[in-house]
Amino acid sequence: MSDDPALSFLTDIEVSRRLAADDGALLDYVADQIGTALPNHVRVKRKGFFNTGAIVSVTVVLGTQHFELSRAHGHIEATTGAVSGGVVLHHEPLPTAEWVQRLLAGLAALAAHSDSVHAALLQLR
Repeated sequence: MSDDPALSFLTDIEVSRRLAADDGALLDYVADQIGTALPNHVRVKRKGFFNTGAIVSVTVVLGTQHFELSRAHGHIEATTGAVSGGVVLHHEPLPTAEWVQRLLAGLAALAAHSDSVHAALLQLR
């Protein structure tokens, strides 16, 4: 995990709680904010032609970790899994709050090893 005080918001439990409290806001935040900051790590699926409608799912891949949020039957499903050779080996359903904590920890770990990721995540504060 990153020891950089500028990225301390990634381990702030209050940030985790706020994000996990509103499923729609969480989906939008991951798609828009993290997707813009780290476009090579985030894939967004939307309804409609040209992928311009409401967000259906967001996938974040951080090395061998796979995080997915998907909208199903009026609620958000949060899963994580391991990636090997570009294939997700399993999907583990998680409570949203735990999913957020794992995602933020994964982002902090990635930032600790990449100056470009570090710089991009600083823009999220």
